[in-house]
Amino acid sequence: MPYRRKPKVLKTKNVKSKTSAKAQSKQIVALSKQVNSLTKSQYETVQTTWNRQNLSIDTALGGIGAYVCPIPKSMGNCFNQSTLDTQGLSDRRLKWADNLVIAAQPFYQKTAIFGSSESARNSPEATHIGGVLKWRLSNAEPAFSTYSVFLISPKARQADQLITDRRLKGTTGGHNPGSGAVLNELQDWISHPDVMGTQINKKYFNVDYHKEVNFGHPGSTSLQQTAQANNTDPLNNAMIATGSIRLKPGGVLRCFNKQENNSERVGRLPTSASQIGYVDEKNEKTQYLVIVNNGVSADTQTVSLSLLVNDYYKMTV
Repeated sequence: MPYRRKPKVLKTKNVKSKTSAKAQSKQIVALSKQVNSLTKSQYETVQTTWNRQNLSIDTALGGIGAYVCPIPKSMGNCFNQSTLDTQGLSDRRLKWADNLVIAAQPFYQKTAIFGSSESARNSPEATHIGGVLKWRLSNAEPAFSTYSVFLISPKARQADQLITDRRLKGTTGGHNPGSGAVLNELQDWISHPDVMGTQINKKYFNVDYHKEVNFGHPGSTSLQQTAQANNTDPLNNAMIATGSIRLKPGGVLRCFNKQENNSERVGRLPTSASQIGYVDEKNEKTQYLVIVNNGVSADTQTVSLSLLVNDYYKMTV
């Protein structure tokens, strides 16, 4: 069969590119980006804060014990919105407490700071992206003492059981959730009789932070306003200890509940994610500040704890 030369118009280098197909492909990509931008969630950052005043963490009668303060991930109705449970109240923010319930500050509440939009306040979905807990222990006790500071969270597989058994969301004496919390010695923690080398049961709890603080001034019987010449070791003259802890993210908080509408309109009103409180958040997400000590508050020579806690959220708007 005789050889036939391929026509020039059919050679690859002479074939014009498929401009219509390329244009169609570009159009499809552009439309896809537009669709994605329409369906993509938008977020607004919201910050909340709460604090503990400079109050004692010693028990009245002494003995080794564990101070427990919940560190909630939920927003606790920080925008002071009206709900069925808070109608008629001037302060509608949800409350929780530690297990000492000191009269000077028997409960805690979160406050939203630095402003937010109405869309964020009414959003049904929020994501807790972390936070910072700053603590300070101030010493008014001349005798040597040790305070073991922990930040813990229950193991996910047994969180529900621990919350119930240890009453971490329970109440006592008509106070707020958290006031009934009890961690048991030998089961949940163990310590030396002089509070040395305290350990948390890691079968039950994740230990997210630990620091041991020693206070004392050897040979002294009372605290003085001036420095004593015979004390040359600054480590034995510590009156204040401070620390900062990064809080773990608490994940997504969703609230798609409806509340009865008693106004002129008929039906139900939506509720927002910011109205979820400590009792309703996921048990495995909550962290707890635990301080094991053997202080006595009855002698008025105590160690006091101050807290400043800031939480950060992304609100779906």
